[in-house]
Amino acid sequence: MVDFTREEVETALEEYASTLTEEEEDEFIDDDEQLTEPEAEETRKEEDEESPEIIEPEEKLEKESDPAEIFEGKDLSSLDLSEINFLGISLKGTNLNKTNLSNSILSDSNMDQTNLGEANLINAEMENVSCLEANVTNANFESSNLQGAKFLGSNLSGSNLNGANLRKSIFLEANLSKCNLNEADLSSSDFSRADMNHASIVESNLSRARFNGANMESVDFTDSRLSMSVFFEANFKNANMNRAIVKGAKLAGGIFEKTSLPRADITGADLTDAKFLNSNLSRAKLNGAILRRADLKGSDLSEADLSIADLTGASLAKVKLIGANMERIKLNQAKISGAKLCGAKMNKGKFFQVDLTQADLSGANMTGADLTESNLEGSDLSRANLTEAVLQKANLKATFLIGANLQKTDLAEINLENANIAGAKMRNANCSKANMKNVDLQRSDLEHADFTLTDLTGSNLTGSKLGETCFKNANLTGANLSLADTTDTDFSGAKGYKP
Repeated sequence: MVDFTREEVETALEEYASTLTEEEEDEFIDDDEQLTEPEAEETRKEEDEESPEIIEPEEKLEKESDPAEIFEGKDLSSLDLSEINFLGISLKGTNLNKTNLSNSILSDSNMDQTNLGEANLINAEMENVSCLEANVTNANFESSNLQGAKFLGSNLSGSNLNGANLRKSIFLEANLSKCNLNEADLSSSDFSRADMNHASIVESNLSRARFNGANMESVDFTDSRLSMSVFFEANFKNANMNRAIVKGAKLAGGIFEKTSLPRADITGADLTDAKFLNSNLSRAKLNGAILRRADLKGSDLSEADLSIADLTGASLAKVKLIGANMERIKLNQAKISGAKLCGAKMNKGKFFQVDLTQADLSGANMTGADLTESNLEGSDLSRANLTEAVLQKANLKATFLIGANLQKTDLAEINLENANIAGAKMRNANCSKANMKNVDLQRSDLEHADFTLTDLTGSNLTGSKLGETCFKNANLTGANLSLADTTDTDFSGAKGYKP
């Protein structure tokens, strides 16, 4: 049974308000009524003479209870307390289950350990309210003002916070699972270690908020703004971040397993050591992002913008990068074996000691890219543009380079054994000291290329253009040069060459 009726609550609040007014009046002295110093001294003497002697009681009277705490621990459940002013009133431990507090004023109130289960707080003013370790399950805070509120350790699961103002609020270790936070303002708030699984946060503002160690599994962030927020080691497994804006956010160590991020803007974000296993990042903007040692195995980054991004030491095994923009990207010592990069823009990218074995790079633009000491064994580079690329000491054994553009490419000391380079353009390429045993170079354009000291044993150069090509001291044992154009070709010191 409830301890108060609405009328009794209003009466108690009126009495409390009148107490505050009397105290203020006692302290207030009108400037016109102030006495001069001599008059004031005379008045004090008269009062001292007239005042009876005050005798202290043997026992102190019990301290009167604070009127502001009259509702503490009381049962106000299911009451209609809408549009009532509780400003600064303590409701600590109060039972407000299913209570109607819509349009009420609760700012600066103490609601620690309060039961607000299924309470109606629509459009309530709750600025700077303290609601620690409270039960707030399935409550309705739609359009409420909770700026600066504290919900540390509270359970808000299933609550409706649609359109609420939660700016600068604290939800440390709170339970917000299955909450509706659509169109809410969560900017500069702290949700560290909070459980937000299956919450809906669509079209909301989370900029500069903190979510360190938070559980965001299966959360819907569609069209939300998370710019400059901090998500260290947060869990985004199965989350939906479609078209979300995550510019400059700190997501280092985050878990994004099977996360949906198509068309998300993650420009300049820090994703060091993040895990994106089997995630969808198609058409995402990751330009300038830091993904050092990130694990993107099995993810889809088709048509994503990774220009100027840093993926040093990242794992991209079996990743889809079809049509991705990887201009000036850093992929040094990364693992991209079995990845699909057909049609990708990789010009001037840094791929030092990268594992690209069995990768599909067909039609990729790798102009000016640095692939020094990289492993591309068994990869498909057909129709790829490698003009002026650097592949020194790289391993391209058994690769497909049919119709590739290798003009002015540095292939010195490269391993191209058993590679298929038929119909390739290799004008002015540097292939000195390379291993090109059993390479298929049929109908390739090799004019002005340098094959000094190169091993071309058993290679097929049928119908190739060799005008002014240098084979000085090369090994041409068993090579087939039939129908090749050898105008002004330099075969001096070449082994196995038969004019």
